[in-house]
Amino acid sequence: MSEENFKDGSFEESEAEEELSFTDKVTGIITSPVKTMESVSKFTPKASDWLLPIMIFIIISGLAIYLYQSNPALKAEMDRKSMEAIDKSFSDKIEKGDLTQQEADKQKEKITEQMEKAGSSTVFLQIFGIIIFVFITFFIINAIFFLLIKFVLKGEGNYSSALSAYGLTYYILILQTIITMILSLAFNKFIVGLSLMNLINADMMSFSGFLLRKADPFLIWFYAVLGIAYAKMFHSVDIKKYIILTFAVWILGNLLLYYLSTLSSFFSGFAM
Repeated sequence: MSEENFKDGSFEESEAEEELSFTDKVTGIITSPVKTMESVSKFTPKASDWLLPIMIFIIISGLAIYLYQSNPALKAEMDRKSMEAIDKSFSDKIEKGDLTQQEADKQKEKITEQMEKAGSSTVFLQIFGIIIFVFITFFIINAIFFLLIKFVLKGEGNYSSALSAYGLTYYILILQTIITMILSLAFNKFIVGLSLMNLINADMMSFSGFLLRKADPFLIWFYAVLGIAYAKMFHSVDIKKYIILTFAVWILGNLLLYYLSTLSSFFSGFAM
């Protein structure tokens, strides 16, 4: 027994634990989130933990938009769903007296013409919109979780720790996006997530449609793992309370957005 491996009556590790590689983190967050995040929490949070998944998510989402717009059947269905949402928005405005039927018809006619003329510039604008939307929502949502963890759960960690937890969990959403894209192209049907909404013919903008969209196994998986990731990055042994927090924020936040969408069409996209 060498002196180097024995100190103060205890054995020292012959080697320091190695930091997980990019591949280990991606596969680990999906197959073994508790063990993976426990390992990640032992090292200084890295910008790549959240920047890489965001960039991958944006690239795959952009590719999906391009492929959908290049597929005549999918494009026609997307346009139809968009017009249904626009019709509902106009109907609400007409009922409130903010718009006349004649004005609504003229606006719908212009929108229809724009959809028919839509080309590569529209695809570019949609992708640009995704980039802005993903970055803004990522930091806002993560900030909300961070503040709740610090001041409600009294977690021991900083904002960088929260960014790593939220970013690494994004690989589940990336997997969801890839599967959704493959299924949409395979069946020539525009599939929104992997929720019950795809199995039941319900109005997307109704409350029942809203609930069905949230009944998505990947979203449930995402928020469960997110709770685990936050617990480990903030050095908590009570994972349960973190999972309860993530689900509470998800459910209550979406209910608030749905309520706001009934008051103003501006929030309709956020309540999807």
